[in-house]
Amino acid sequence: MRRLTEARKLPAAVSTAIQGRKSMRRSLAFAVVLLACGLVGPSVASAASPDLFLSEYVEGSANNKALEIYNGTGAAVDLSAGAYNVFMSFNGGTSTLTIDLSGTVADGDVFVLAQSSADPAILAVADQTNGSGWFNGDDAVELRKGTTVLDAIGQVGTDPGTEWGTGLASTADNTLRRKATIVAGDTDGSNAFDPATEWDGFATNTFDGLGSHTVTGGNAPVVVTCPPPLSVRAGVAGTAPVSARDADGTVTSLTLGSVTPAPASGSISLTGVTPASADGGTATATLSVASGVPAGSYAVEIDAANDDATPQSASCTTTVNVQQVLRVSDVQGSTTDLESGPDDRSPLAPPTGNGTSAATYLVQGVITQKTLARASNGDPQNGFFLQDTLANSDGDATTSDGVFVFMGRFSDLIDGYVPRVGDEVILQVRVSEFFDMTELSSARLVEVVNPMLNVDVVAPAFDASPPDDLAAAGRYWERREGMRGRVPAGALVTGGRDVFASTADSEVWLVRGDSEIAQRSNPYTRRAFRDAHP
Repeated sequence: MRRLTEARKLPAAVSTAIQGRKSMRRSLAFAVVLLACGLVGPSVASAASPDLFLSEYVEGSANNKALEIYNGTGAAVDLSAGAYNVFMSFNGGTSTLTIDLSGTVADGDVFVLAQSSADPAILAVADQTNGSGWFNGDDAVELRKGTTVLDAIGQVGTDPGTEWGTGLASTADNTLRRKATIVAGDTDGSNAFDPATEWDGFATNTFDGLGSHTVTGGNAPVVVTCPPPLSVRAGVAGTAPVSARDADGTVTSLTLGSVTPAPASGSISLTGVTPASADGGTATATLSVASGVPAGSYAVEIDAANDDATPQSASCTTTVNVQQVLRVSDVQGSTTDLESGPDDRSPLAPPTGNGTSAATYLVQGVITQKTLARASNGDPQNGFFLQDTLANSDGDATTSDGVFVFMGRFSDLIDGYVPRVGDEVILQVRVSEFFDMTELSSARLVEVVNPMLNVDVVAPAFDASPPDDLAAAGRYWERREGMRGRVPAGALVTGGRDVFASTADSEVWLVRGDSEIAQRSNPYTRRAFRDAHP
């Protein structure tokens, strides 16, 4: 959320500024909101704009392309409800692209639309991304509300050859920023366009102004910048920076407004508060999460105020997520005597299908074995097995202590960690039930808790002794899925390898040496078949 500081009374001859700051942060994957900030408090006197308008245009190298949209209307604007969109006309109109906008833009704030393959510096301030082919310097761009043109860059229906304008104030390989005196857009996208009239030009790949815009007139608000959601694991403390600024005032206080729900133990606090030293300076603080805060999600509001005669105030919100580190057995869940083993699913996986969980989880275990298979096209399929150590086991015979971690064609995790047998690790993962087998994926290393343990000591193999009853055997194996096992001495191989041509995977079938099947004299009747067989 954004905070407003008090409205300072200034002589009429003094020109002050209204500065819009980024109030939303999104994940690079696809327009996922990381931080939403909204203005609260009194409105700021300024020359209101009739509607949204374009405040910055980036046409850099490769896919470094972005548009910044400013809201100076005096009220928040819901982009979806207003049917706001960006229209791009390529090569004089031979082809077009329309991007529907979504989200809410607070008054005095900006909204950044970026090409999804743009430089990380652009994506860091993007509120929405789009992966289509975007404009070049000879393509026109319009901001629309439905079909009504609110603003335009270039001239729709005209191909200028290379660009509109000259030098830095041109539409090719430059950044254009709207002059601070402009308070409304060009609503005629078909008229002649000269960027120098309303825009200041900057060199290729200039991104440092993206995410804020200044319009002359009025009294600038307090802007509070909260961190993205802070994730810590239970038992470990965490911190994140907080700041606040007033372009024409001094932020004198940063306080913790609220924490919801209040932690049952430990504390979430604001520490190291340093007020701004002068007008336009930055006040700073640290959001601190104590190690004793229980697992859960906490909404945190942070307030700021300035020293104006009538103080302005503002606020922002973020989320603190304290994650419990799970055992593998917590992921697998219990298989009761009333359940079908093969049909039992992890309580953390989606209820149906082979898809992965939307949520991520922290799971601790020792790596017991690495695997390598091949897909039908020959691509490697890497993975490894993770198992609770004896010291961390739940001791519940109805839960499996092992699980498979799928890596696909990669030999390392997302963060670069190469799994080693014997490492006890904490992983951040997603959970799925992949063809009746619990599986972890999208794994990244959080911590190596204990390196290079002796797997035979910390996760010894169980002696396989399944019951003869089919349903009971299904539960038996479900309760040991992914765990290290040992074939009993004297076991009998009942048939040759069963090789699957699509993957080159294989199975070998064994029975206990003392079982009734093993005692049959006819070798054919000792064989096991995957399907029903007479």
